[in-house]
Amino acid sequence: MDPNREIELKLSIAPGDAPRVLDHPILRAAAIGEAELQHLHTVYYDSRDLALAEQGISLRLRRAGGRQWQTVKLGDERAAGLFARAELEIELPGEQRPDLMAIPDEAVRERVVEALAGRALEPIFETEMERTCQ
Repeated sequence: MDPNREIELKLSIAPGDAPRVLDHPILRAAAIGEAELQHLHTVYYDSRDLALAEQGISLRLRRAGGRQWQTVKLGDERAAGLFARAELEIELPGEQRPDLMAIPDEAVRERVVEALAGRALEPIFETEMERTCQ
C-alpha cells in the first residue's frame, strides 16, 4: 500500500447513535487501544479565487496536542462515502503559515506552485472538532 495514499470511509450517523455504533462488536474487535479524544484545529488555505480547489488540491494546517502538520491532498476518487486520494503530510515546528517548500514530494510541490501561479495563499476556512481515536 502506498504510504502517501489515504483511503477514508465517511459515515453519517445521528449523534445519539454514536455510543451504540462504537460499542459494536466489529469495531471493538478492531480497536488497538483505549479510546483517545483529540481536539483538532484545522485551517484550510487556498488563493482568493480557489485556484488549488479548482485543480483538486487541498492544503491545510492542523494543530493537535501541541503539534502542527501541513497536509496536501490531491486527486479525489469518491463512491458512496469512500474517498481515495494522494496525501502528503509533514510536521511543521511551532505555529506557522503553510510552507510550500516543505512539501516532501517535488512533483506535488511543483503542481501546487503551478496551480497557484504566483497568487498568495490565504486562510479560506477553519474547523474545530473533537475526534475519538481507538
